[in-house]
Amino acid sequence: MKRIFTIIFLYCPFFVFAQQNPDLNFHLEGKIIDKESKQVIPNAKISIINFAGKSTFPLISNDSGVFELNINAIVRNGEYSITIEKDGFYPINGFILIKNNGKREFSMKKIQQTIPTEFIKPLETPIKPKEPLVEKDSIPIINKESLGGFATNNLIFLIDVSSSMNQPDKLPILKDAIKYLTNLYRPTDKIAILTYSSITNEILPSTFVNDKAKIISAIDGIYAGGASQGGNALEKAYQTAVQNYISNGNNRIILATDGMFTNGEKEDKKILKTIQNGLNNNIYLSIFSFGQETYKAKIRLTNMAIEGKGNYVNIKTLETAKEHLLIEAKSVFGQKE
Repeated sequence: MKRIFTIIFLYCPFFVFAQQNPDLNFHLEGKIIDKESKQVIPNAKISIINFAGKSTFPLISNDSGVFELNINAIVRNGEYSITIEKDGFYPINGFILIKNNGKREFSMKKIQQTIPTEFIKPLETPIKPKEPLVEKDSIPIINKESLGGFATNNLIFLIDVSSSMNQPDKLPILKDAIKYLTNLYRPTDKIAILTYSSITNEILPSTFVNDKAKIISAIDGIYAGGASQGGNALEKAYQTAVQNYISNGNNRIILATDGMFTNGEKEDKKILKTIQNGLNNNIYLSIFSFGQETYKAKIRLTNMAIEGKGNYVNIKTLETAKEHLLIEAKSVFGQKE
Protein backbone atom coordinates (compact mmCIF):
# COMPACT_ATOMS: atom_id res chain seq x y z
CA MET A 1 0.00 0.00 0.00
CA LYS A 2 1.35 3.37 -0.99
CA ARG A 3 2.62 5.34 2.00
CA ILE A 4 0.38 8.26 2.90
CA PHE A 5 2.95 10.24 4.87
CA THR A 6 6.72 10.19 4.46
CA ILE A 7 7.61 12.90 6.94
CA ILE A 8 10.59 12.12 9.15
CA PHE A 9 11.90 14.15 12.05
CA LEU A 10 12.40 13.81 15.80
CA TYR A 11 9.26 13.99 17.94
CA CYS A 12 6.59 15.24 15.53
CA PRO A 13 2.85 14.38 15.81
CA PHE A 14 0.86 14.71 12.64
CA PHE A 15 -2.70 15.42 11.58
CA VAL A 16 -4.67 14.42 8.50
CA PHE A 17 -5.23 17.08 5.88
CA ALA A 18 -8.71 18.16 4.90
CA GLN A 19 -9.90 17.13 1.44
CA GLN A 20 -9.12 19.61 -1.34
CA ASN A 21 -11.89 22.04 -2.16
CA PRO A 22 -11.53 23.13 -5.81
CA ASP A 23 -13.60 26.25 -5.14
CA LEU A 24 -11.01 27.69 -2.72
CA ASN A 25 -7.57 29.11 -3.29
CA PHE A 26 -4.76 27.07 -1.76
CA HIS A 27 -4.44 27.49 2.01
CA LEU A 28 -2.20 25.74 4.53
CA GLU A 29 -2.21 26.58 8.23
CA GLY A 30 -0.06 25.19 11.01
CA LYS A 31 1.32 25.70 14.49
CA ILE A 32 4.78 25.10 16.01
CA ILE A 33 4.93 24.02 19.67
CA ASP A 34 7.55 22.94 22.19
CA LYS A 35 7.24 19.17 22.60
CA GLU A 36 7.90 19.18 26.34
CA SER A 37 6.38 22.45 27.61
CA LYS A 38 3.58 22.56 25.01
CA GLN A 39 4.25 26.29 24.67
CA VAL A 40 4.05 27.88 21.23
CA ILE A 41 7.29 28.67 19.39
CA PRO A 42 7.33 32.08 17.67
CA ASN A 43 9.73 33.13 14.89
CA ALA A 44 10.37 29.59 13.70
CA LYS A 45 11.53 29.51 10.08
CA ILE A 46 9.50 27.24 7.80
CA SER A 47 10.41 26.42 4.21
CA ILE A 48 8.12 24.40 1.95
CA ILE A 49 9.42 23.30 -1.47
CA ASN A 50 7.22 21.82 -4.17
CA PHE A 51 7.81 18.39 -5.63
CA ALA A 52 9.57 19.78 -8.74
CA GLY A 53 11.91 21.91 -6.66
CA LYS A 54 10.93 25.01 -8.63
CA SER A 55 8.96 26.90 -5.97
CA THR A 56 9.96 27.67 -2.40
CA PHE A 57 7.51 29.10 0.13
CA PRO A 58 9.35 30.68 3.13
CA LEU A 59 7.28 31.32 6.25
CA ILE A 60 7.82 32.46 9.86
CA SER A 61 5.57 31.52 12.80
CA ASN A 62 3.96 34.48 14.58
CA ASP A 63 3.78 35.21 18.31
CA SER A 64 1.12 32.51 18.64
CA GLY A 65 3.35 29.96 16.92
CA VAL A 66 1.06 29.96 13.87
CA PHE A 67 2.13 30.04 10.23
CA GLU A 68 -0.13 30.41 7.19
CA LEU A 69 0.43 29.86 3.49
CA ASN A 70 -2.07 31.35 1.03
CA ILE A 71 -1.64 31.03 -2.74
CA ASN A 72 -4.09 32.43 -5.27
CA ALA A 73 -3.61 29.55 -7.64
CA ILE A 74 -4.39 25.89 -8.01
CA VAL A 75 -1.66 23.86 -6.31
CA ARG A 76 -1.16 20.26 -7.28
CA ASN A 77 -1.59 17.66 -4.54
CA GLY A 78 1.53 15.71 -3.69
CA GLU A 79 4.53 15.32 -1.41
CA TYR A 80 6.39 18.52 -0.54
CA SER A 81 9.67 18.99 1.27
CA ILE A 82 9.47 20.92 4.56
CA THR A 83 12.18 22.30 6.83
CA ILE A 84 11.55 23.97 10.20
CA GLU A 85 14.37 25.67 12.12
CA LYS A 86 14.56 27.57 15.39
CA ASP A 87 17.61 28.42 17.48
CA GLY A 88 17.85 26.14 20.52
CA PHE A 89 15.72 23.38 18.96
CA TYR A 90 16.48 20.32 16.85
CA PRO A 91 15.54 21.09 13.21
CA ILE A 92 12.74 19.24 11.44
CA ASN A 93 13.47 17.91 7.94
CA GLY A 94 10.95 15.80 6.10
CA PHE A 95 8.04 15.57 3.72
CA ILE A 96 4.31 16.23 3.92
CA LEU A 97 1.36 15.37 1.74
CA ILE A 98 -0.03 18.71 0.56
CA LYS A 99 -3.76 19.13 0.01
CA ASN A 100 -5.81 22.29 -0.05
CA ASN A 101 -7.07 23.78 3.22
CA GLY A 102 -4.71 21.65 5.28
CA LYS A 103 -3.88 22.02 8.98
CA ARG A 104 -0.73 20.75 10.65
CA GLU A 105 0.91 20.97 14.07
CA PHE A 106 4.63 20.37 14.52
CA SER A 107 6.44 19.66 17.79
CA MET A 108 10.08 20.66 18.18
CA LYS A 109 12.42 19.34 20.86
CA LYS A 110 14.82 21.62 22.71
CA ILE A 111 18.52 20.94 22.48
CA GLN A 112 19.86 20.04 25.90
CA GLN A 113 22.46 22.57 26.98
CA THR A 114 25.58 21.60 28.89
CA ILE A 115 27.01 23.81 31.64
CA PRO A 116 29.76 26.06 30.22
CA THR A 117 33.12 25.19 31.72
CA GLU A 118 33.74 28.82 32.71
CA PHE A 119 30.94 28.49 35.29
CA ILE A 120 32.38 25.38 36.91
CA LYS A 121 34.30 26.24 40.06
CA PRO A 122 37.70 24.50 40.18
CA LEU A 123 38.90 22.68 43.27
CA GLU A 124 41.57 24.42 45.34
CA THR A 125 42.97 21.27 46.98
CA PRO A 126 43.49 17.68 45.78
CA ILE A 127 40.55 15.34 46.20
CA LYS A 128 40.87 12.88 49.07
CA PRO A 129 39.15 9.49 49.13
CA LYS A 130 35.47 9.63 50.06
CA GLU A 131 35.41 13.43 49.89
CA PRO A 132 32.94 15.29 47.66
CA LEU A 133 34.05 15.85 44.07
CA VAL A 134 33.27 19.57 44.33
CA GLU A 135 33.42 22.14 47.08
CA LYS A 136 30.35 23.27 48.94
CA ASP A 137 28.17 25.72 47.00
CA SER A 138 30.04 25.04 43.74
CA ILE A 139 28.25 23.82 40.61
CA PRO A 140 28.54 20.04 40.11
CA ILE A 141 30.21 18.91 36.92
CA ILE A 142 27.63 17.36 34.60
CA ASN A 143 29.01 15.30 31.75
CA LYS A 144 26.36 15.19 29.05
CA GLU A 145 28.82 13.37 26.80
CA SER A 146 28.48 10.07 28.64
CA LEU A 147 26.88 6.75 27.74
CA GLY A 148 26.28 5.83 31.38
CA GLY A 149 22.73 4.56 31.94
CA PHE A 150 22.25 3.57 28.29
CA ALA A 151 22.20 0.11 26.76
CA THR A 152 25.31 -1.55 25.38
CA ASN A 153 25.90 -0.59 21.76
CA ASN A 154 26.30 -2.84 18.75
CA LEU A 155 26.72 -0.18 16.08
CA ILE A 156 27.56 -1.04 12.49
CA PHE A 157 28.72 1.86 10.34
CA LEU A 158 28.02 1.39 6.63
CA ILE A 159 29.91 4.14 4.83
CA ASP A 160 29.62 5.27 1.22
CA VAL A 161 33.18 5.77 -0.07
CA SER A 162 32.29 6.64 -3.65
CA SER A 163 34.33 9.44 -5.25
CA SER A 164 31.69 12.07 -4.45
CA MET A 165 32.25 11.53 -0.70
CA ASN A 166 35.82 12.81 -1.05
CA GLN A 167 34.93 16.36 -0.03
CA PRO A 168 35.77 18.31 3.16
CA ASP A 169 32.14 18.45 4.32
CA LYS A 170 31.50 14.73 3.84
CA LEU A 171 33.83 11.80 4.61
CA PRO A 172 36.37 13.77 6.75
CA ILE A 173 33.54 15.06 8.98
CA LEU A 174 32.13 11.56 9.39
CA LYS A 175 35.53 10.06 10.28
CA ASP A 176 36.18 12.72 12.94
CA ALA A 177 32.68 12.19 14.39
CA ILE A 178 33.19 8.41 14.65
CA LYS A 179 36.51 9.00 16.43
CA TYR A 180 34.70 11.29 18.87
CA LEU A 181 32.10 8.61 19.61
CA THR A 182 34.79 5.93 19.93
CA ASN A 183 36.42 7.92 22.74
CA LEU A 184 33.09 7.91 24.60
CA TYR A 185 32.49 4.19 24.15
CA ARG A 186 32.67 1.78 27.07
CA PRO A 187 34.68 -1.49 26.89
CA THR A 188 31.44 -3.46 26.51
CA ASP A 189 30.32 -1.51 23.44
CA LYS A 190 30.90 -2.94 19.95
CA ILE A 191 31.69 -1.18 16.69
CA ALA A 192 31.98 -2.50 13.13
CA ILE A 193 32.82 -0.50 10.00
CA LEU A 194 31.93 -1.50 6.44
CA THR A 195 32.56 0.62 3.37
CA TYR A 196 31.02 0.33 -0.06
CA SER A 197 31.56 1.76 -3.51
CA SER A 198 32.03 -0.66 -6.39
CA ILE A 199 32.54 -3.40 -3.78
CA THR A 200 31.90 -3.85 -0.05
CA ASN A 201 34.87 -3.95 2.32
CA GLU A 202 34.99 -4.82 6.01
CA ILE A 203 37.33 -2.16 7.40
CA LEU A 204 36.78 -3.22 11.01
CA PRO A 205 35.00 -6.43 12.10
CA SER A 206 32.68 -6.08 15.05
CA THR A 207 35.06 -5.24 17.89
CA PHE A 208 34.72 -4.57 21.59
CA VAL A 209 36.02 -1.10 22.35
CA ASN A 210 38.95 -2.06 24.55
CA ASP A 211 41.63 -0.93 22.08
CA LYS A 212 40.55 2.49 20.92
CA ALA A 213 43.87 3.21 19.21
CA LYS A 214 43.32 0.22 16.89
CA ILE A 215 39.80 1.42 16.04
CA ILE A 216 40.92 4.98 15.35
CA SER A 217 43.70 3.65 13.12
CA ALA A 218 41.09 1.73 11.10
CA ILE A 219 38.99 4.89 10.76
CA ASP A 220 42.02 6.82 9.51
CA GLY A 221 42.47 4.19 6.80
CA ILE A 222 39.10 4.93 5.17
CA TYR A 223 39.35 6.75 1.84
CA ALA A 224 36.95 7.50 -1.01
CA GLY A 225 36.99 6.31 -4.62
CA GLY A 226 34.66 4.39 -6.94
CA ALA A 227 30.95 4.27 -7.70
CA SER A 228 28.08 3.65 -5.28
CA GLN A 229 26.57 0.15 -5.19
CA GLY A 230 24.69 -0.06 -1.91
CA GLY A 231 22.23 -2.94 -2.03
CA ASN A 232 24.57 -5.85 -1.28
CA ALA A 233 26.47 -3.69 1.23
CA LEU A 234 23.33 -3.13 3.31
CA GLU A 235 22.65 -6.86 3.37
CA LYS A 236 26.20 -7.46 4.62
CA ALA A 237 25.71 -4.81 7.33
CA TYR A 238 22.58 -6.57 8.60
CA GLN A 239 24.41 -9.91 8.62
CA THR A 240 27.15 -8.34 10.74
CA ALA A 241 24.57 -6.90 13.14
CA VAL A 242 22.83 -10.29 13.53
CA GLN A 243 26.09 -12.16 14.08
CA ASN A 244 27.11 -9.76 16.85
CA TYR A 245 23.67 -9.16 18.34
CA ILE A 246 23.55 -7.92 21.94
CA SER A 247 20.48 -8.93 23.94
CA ASN A 248 18.67 -5.84 25.32
CA GLY A 249 21.30 -3.73 23.58
CA ASN A 250 21.24 -0.98 20.97
CA ASN A 251 21.64 -3.00 17.77
CA ARG A 252 21.73 -0.43 14.99
CA ILE A 253 23.12 0.22 11.52
CA ILE A 254 24.18 3.77 10.65
CA LEU A 255 24.28 4.28 6.91
CA ALA A 256 26.29 7.31 5.76
CA THR A 257 25.94 8.40 2.13
CA ASP A 258 25.62 11.42 -0.14
CA GLY A 259 23.62 9.84 -2.93
CA MET A 260 20.68 7.77 -4.05
CA PHE A 261 22.13 4.56 -2.54
CA THR A 262 20.16 2.44 -5.04
CA ASN A 263 18.63 2.73 -8.47
CA GLY A 264 15.70 0.79 -9.77
CA GLU A 265 12.45 -0.59 -8.38
CA LYS A 266 13.76 -4.17 -8.22
CA GLU A 267 16.70 -3.12 -6.04
CA ASP A 268 14.40 -1.05 -3.82
CA LYS A 269 12.17 -4.06 -3.14
CA LYS A 270 15.19 -6.17 -2.22
CA ILE A 271 16.42 -3.50 0.20
CA LEU A 272 12.97 -3.10 1.74
CA LYS A 273 12.88 -6.85 2.43
CA THR A 274 16.37 -6.69 3.99
CA ILE A 275 15.29 -3.85 6.29
CA GLN A 276 12.08 -5.65 7.31
CA ASN A 277 14.00 -8.83 8.10
CA GLY A 278 16.38 -6.74 10.20
CA LEU A 279 13.48 -5.34 12.22
CA ASN A 280 12.32 -8.88 12.91
CA ASN A 281 15.69 -9.31 14.63
CA ASN A 282 15.39 -5.98 16.51
CA ILE A 283 18.01 -4.27 14.33
CA TYR A 284 17.31 -0.67 13.40
CA LEU A 285 18.54 1.55 10.58
CA SER A 286 19.43 5.24 10.79
CA ILE A 287 20.72 7.29 7.88
CA PHE A 288 23.16 10.20 7.79
CA SER A 289 23.02 12.10 4.52
CA PHE A 290 25.87 14.38 3.47
CA GLY A 291 26.01 17.28 1.03
CA GLN A 292 23.25 18.89 -1.01
CA GLU A 293 20.41 16.43 -1.43
CA THR A 294 18.27 15.96 -4.49
CA TYR A 295 14.57 15.64 -3.86
CA LYS A 296 14.45 12.10 -5.22
CA ALA A 297 17.40 10.93 -3.11
CA LYS A 298 15.94 12.52 0.02
CA ILE A 299 12.62 10.74 -0.51
CA ARG A 300 14.34 7.38 -0.98
CA LEU A 301 16.66 7.68 2.01
CA THR A 302 13.87 9.02 4.22
CA ASN A 303 11.66 6.06 3.35
CA MET A 304 14.49 3.65 4.19
CA ALA A 305 14.93 5.26 7.63
CA ILE A 306 11.18 5.10 8.25
CA GLU A 307 11.11 1.41 7.33
CA GLY A 308 14.12 0.79 9.56
CA LYS A 309 12.48 2.54 12.56
CA GLY A 310 15.50 4.81 12.82
CA ASN A 311 16.40 8.45 12.25
CA TYR A 312 17.24 10.46 9.15
CA VAL A 313 19.40 13.58 9.28
CA ASN A 314 21.31 15.71 6.81
CA ILE A 315 24.83 16.37 8.13
CA LYS A 316 26.55 19.65 7.26
CA THR A 317 28.97 20.26 10.13
CA LEU A 318 31.18 18.25 12.46
CA GLU A 319 29.21 19.41 15.50
CA THR A 320 25.96 18.18 13.94
CA ALA A 321 27.56 14.83 13.17
CA LYS A 322 28.85 14.45 16.75
CA GLU A 323 25.51 15.45 18.23
CA HIS A 324 23.51 12.95 16.19
CA LEU A 325 25.97 10.09 16.63
CA LEU A 326 25.59 10.59 20.38
CA ILE A 327 21.81 10.46 19.94
CA GLU A 328 22.15 7.16 18.06
CA ALA A 329 24.37 5.69 20.78
CA LYS A 330 21.76 6.68 23.40
CA SER A 331 18.77 5.23 21.55
CA VAL A 332 18.12 2.49 24.12
CA PHE A 333 18.08 2.91 27.89
CA GLY A 334 19.92 0.37 30.01
CA GLN A 335 20.96 -0.32 33.57
CA LYS A 336 22.71 2.41 35.56
CA GLU A 337 26.43 1.89 35.79
